Amino acid sequence: MARRSSAGQLRRFFSESGTPLALFSPDRQLLWCNTALARWCGVSAEDLLGAATGSGNSQQLAHAVVRALSPSAEAYEGRAQRRWLDIPSALGSRSVWVSWCPMEWETTGRFSVLVVVEPQARSSDELPAMSEDELRRCHQALSQTRRAVADWLQPDWLVGDSPQIERLRTQLDLAISALARVVIVGRCGSQSHELAKYVYTRQTPATAWPLVPLECRLLDAELLTTTVVSYVRSHWQWSDPERVVLLLMDVDRLSHDAQWALWELLQRPRPRWHTLCTAEHSLLALADRGQFRSDLACYLSSVVLEIPRLQQRVEDLPCLVQRVLESQAAHLPQPVRGVSPDALEKLQHYSWPGEWEQFESLVLEAARRCQSGQIELHDLPPVLTHAEQALAASGTAKRPEPVQLDRLLEQYEGMILRRALRLARGNRARAARLVGISRARLLRRIEQLGLQPDNASDSSGTDGSAEST
Repeated sequence: MARRSSAGQLRRFFSESGTPLALFSPDRQLLWCNTALARWCGVSAEDLLGAATGSGNSQQLAHAVVRALSPSAEAYEGRAQRRWLDIPSALGSRSVWVSWCPMEWETTGRFSVLVVVEPQARSSDELPAMSEDELRRCHQALSQTRRAVADWLQPDWLVGDSPQIERLRTQLDLAISALARVVIVGRCGSQSHELAKYVYTRQTPATAWPLVPLECRLLDAELLTTTVVSYVRSHWQWSDPERVVLLLMDVDRLSHDAQWALWELLQRPRPRWHTLCTAEHSLLALADRGQFRSDLACYLSSVVLEIPRLQQRVEDLPCLVQRVLESQAAHLPQPVRGVSPDALEKLQHYSWPGEWEQFESLVLEAARRCQSGQIELHDLPPVLTHAEQALAASGTAKRPEPVQLDRLLEQYEGMILRRALRLARGNRARAARLVGISRARLLRRIEQLGLQPDNASDSSGTDGSAEST
């Protein structure tokens, strides 16, 4: 009676335990499981016990749970095991520690196995060490991911065939390959910040250095120092970075005391600093005028990338328009295949004071107004027409009139020869010496230009005043 009572108490203890438990027979059949296991995997105990013969969605899940918990051959040979496994459940696959505890039957000498599921998270000291091959595969996967992200971050305005943008792309590749400190100079709206982020992702292909973005126009000396130091200290709680990248946005607007603080910060030996800067004006030019620290300007400006203005690369506008239409095609009410020659000409004559951001916005507005599948002149936003009218009213937007060069040169030559003849009082030889040509050539040009002797000696009011002058 005592043995039966002890066995009943043990069975009741296992059944009421909060740890998921299961018992497999020597024939690999599930003999028993407690309520905790059924609750943890989201399947009833009856379904688990009848998993071998059942059907339906719940029975399929129960069969998958039983198959995942089934002991290995080593457990049936009497060797206890513990592994980290993914066990299916109603909430999806869940990673847990699973232990198999062999129990020998006295009558047969065969083993049944008690399965213990440990749903708690494993600690860091329990993590298995990664092999060299696994580490190499992880680094390769990370590098591929970062390259894909870098391509996605490449600014749209980098496309084109103009000499200015080709020069910028060449300088950009050199700066990336050399891991150089870069200052990107561009007007407001040129998206220099996006280009700086692209450089950052390309310069750190394998391991991402910590990036500290700083809006320089908002920082004084104390705020700059405390921001950088606190960020670096918090990051070092998790790792020891090889370098720290300071993204100094609008660095040309950094106050004088903040320039001193930044220079002192960059002189610290640890961590190793790397800088990427954006500016509207060249730091070296500002330093020459005494408006920026010379040593700091030289330190930051290892490579200076100047973003060309859209007005300087009008031959790229057709390609840029197409780039905007393709990248934003999913957000347009209907497909737009391009721009008409008249509309393109108006785009090329606009000054684009807001650079790429204004260009992208106006092209998208014209694409939304478009009804014919191609941006026409009447689809362009009114701001282009108003700007052209305002410039025309101020006299700065007049298109150059065609010039007949031969006719214009003949007019000037005739004026010069008439003046020489007047000064020489009709003496052809003296007039030829005054203009530096031979007498024969002078006579030939007089005849070709129709300068008669009376015309040569004739002096109008304008010529007389010029001669008197």
